[in-house]
Amino acid sequence: MNEADGPIYVGGVRHRAYLGEYVGLGLLSLVAIGIPFLIWRWLKTRAERWTIDGRRIEHTVGVLTRRTDSVELWRIHDLAHVETFADRLCGDGRIVIHSGDVTDPVLILRGVPDHRAVYERLRAAVETSRRTHRVMAVEP
Repeated sequence: MNEADGPIYVGGVRHRAYLGEYVGLGLLSLVAIGIPFLIWRWLKTRAERWTIDGRRIEHTVGVLTRRTDSVELWRIHDLAHVETFADRLCGDGRIVIHSGDVTDPVLILRGVPDHRAVYERLRAAVETSRRTHRVMAVEP
């Protein structure tokens, strides 16, 4: 089986990616106002899914209504791996994707386990996809 056809990552998001919101909402819940918001954040995180393979990235969100956006790998212009101070404290990181997609030109993958390895595999898959589709960058 060709590695480009196999999944790079399929799964959910770790709750610690939204630690800041959990802490803020947890503090609000001390006065009982934030409890519904805290529960809603937990449900949204449980419902968020990423599927990344050798052809595309799919992002599914939604608790009551589900929405799936996808971007073909050959449309990706740039990838970045970002670790904020809070991310580093939690052992997390983010993958920022800039693409030519009209609906979502910037995607941020948060809470992906083994984020650095996923970033490296995704970067290689994007290069392979761009070569396969003969995409050339045009500099202004």
